[in-house]
Amino acid sequence: MTQTSIFDQYPPNPWKPGSQCFRIYHRLSRYGRVTNKEIRYGLGGPEIYNTTGRTSDIRDFLTPHGIKLNCERLNGGLYEYRIS
Repeated sequence: MTQTSIFDQYPPNPWKPGSQCFRIYHRLSRYGRVTNKEIRYGLGGPEIYNTTGRTSDIRDFLTPHGIKLNCERLNGGLYEYRIS
């Protein structure tokens, strides 16, 4: 019997390591969610200003794989992106 990891359910990260999309997708594939505030403040790298643009790139990548990236407003200007 082969044990599968939760990380096996998503396609491999196609972006250059350390890039903005790489960092966002890494967080999403690991935890299934990320907020725009977490994205904005860099996820362990330089700040990411174009949060909606980067998440749109990731959404475009996931769609052909049958995976959705949903966005939900939590409060005020805080949004959560969640893989489903």
